Amino acid sequence: MQLRSVVFGLVLCGLPLIVAGCGGSSGPPRSGASPSAAAGTATPPERDVSFRAGNDTIFGTLELPRDASGRVPAALILAGSGPTDRNGNSKLIAGRIDTLSNFASVLAAAGVASLRYDKLGTGKTGLASFATHPADIGFDTYVGEALAAYDYLRSLPEVDPSRVLILGHSEGALIALIVAGQRSGGAAPGALVLAAPPGIGYLETIANQLGAQLDAAVSAGRITRAEEGATIARLDGIVASLRATGAYPAGQPITDPVLAQIFTAANEKFLGQVERYDPAQLAATLPASLPVLILHGAKDQQISESDIAALQAGFARANNEHVRVVELPNVDHVFKEVPGTPNPATDYANPALPFSSGAAAALTAFVRGVFP
Repeated sequence: MQLRSVVFGLVLCGLPLIVAGCGGSSGPPRSGASPSAAAGTATPPERDVSFRAGNDTIFGTLELPRDASGRVPAALILAGSGPTDRNGNSKLIAGRIDTLSNFASVLAAAGVASLRYDKLGTGKTGLASFATHPADIGFDTYVGEALAAYDYLRSLPEVDPSRVLILGHSEGALIALIVAGQRSGGAAPGALVLAAPPGIGYLETIANQLGAQLDAAVSAGRITRAEEGATIARLDGIVASLRATGAYPAGQPITDPVLAQIFTAANEKFLGQVERYDPAQLAATLPASLPVLILHGAKDQQISESDIAALQAGFARANNEHVRVVELPNVDHVFKEVPGTPNPATDYANPALPFSSGAAAALTAFVRGVFP
């Protein structure tokens, strides 16, 4: 079976350590396509910072609005899946993506400070205390990082702790929902920005994306319908086992060439943990008064309109009437403006494709509304 080409771009830009998606080394702080540069304004001040999460030191960037005085509102920016660094770039993709640094630039221009960081496995943070046992990094490890980052941001003397929001991109949006649920009362976030958020469970997303790509492979004549069926049957068994036990099927090595790239030993703990979190169910548990902005690109090939609808339904169950959804035409998963047919393999790091002006405008209007 010639299936290896099927999995490019699978699962929200890839899993944490299989490095099959969009994330990696930090590099310089800005790309030429940043919204602040496009608007003709100076790049706001930045400084390197670090904080502790468990046994590890996490390195990041604090970006402040220019000419800020007193304590300012702030945003914690959470990266998507894969080895995604503080700026949203990947050592697996030649060139710069800069989704997260572009969001930070928009926030600074709107008067909002931000913290973004190199999560474990990326940038200056690296594998830290997990260097000799990376398979022990689970999804809850990344949640713990985000909680530590949120508390650190609120503690900074430049930041007004009563005016802090969380902006999560892709898988980071799922983590944003979890952090919001675990911080309440005076420590609760003042708002959420969910950029290209998943609306269904992680394993269901894997199954849907893989099924669609296998269908395409059958249509193209690269595999037979029988081979597709066999792969799907093995996938169903793995998913059932992860849901029941948090582990792969015992005594059944995963040898299928597609599944073996996704369901690696390094990903087992992560997948067993992440399946406990359903985005729509999390949304339904959050306060009805919480302002939420959902951003989605019409040319996003990883998050669909049905994801957004499922997430909206979750907020509706909480009777939250403060949720705004902005659908952006000609915008892809990393919020690049893409004319014509999107192709993540070439579009994500294409310096000629600008960061979405629509996303920048919607984010600016939202933060100025919640933090006047």
